[in-house]
Amino acid sequence: MIALTRTIDPLHDAFDLDLHVQRVQDGHVVLSIAMPEGLLRGFVPLLQSLHGFFRFANLKSRIAKFEEQPISPGEIEKRREVQDGFRNEVCSTFDALIGQGLERKEAVKRTNQALKAKNHPWANHATVTDILRAAGRFRTGKRRGGVEPS
Repeated sequence: MIALTRTIDPLHDAFDLDLHVQRVQDGHVVLSIAMPEGLLRGFVPLLQSLHGFFRFANLKSRIAKFEEQPISPGEIEKRREVQDGFRNEVCSTFDALIGQGLERKEAVKRTNQALKAKNHPWANHATVTDILRAAGRFRTGKRRGGVEPS
């Protein structure tokens, strides 16, 4: 069994893992590991932890890459305009559907469907609902156009 007091050395006599590497395609390899059954219970959580660690490291490296790139004030304004345009489209579509007499729940559903039909990347029920809520479309009492909420 591998002692915990030294590094993993595949060339050491006491190394219980049998490693095989085989090329497949496009710079990928298949790594096969044969081990005694008793090591499996410890090995699987180790692999899961490493997988989580490397996913986290990959995410952090992508974030760092974008943090290094300065964003111009013009680009910030352009992004705000795109977001405002999306918010306006959500609200106007919803208002038109409410104006046709649809209930609020159905109007939200159809607003989302209309955005998905345009392949909008932000089209999802949670985002549409959040925008409408922030715009005050779900408040009780009179709403825009004098339409009572359902």
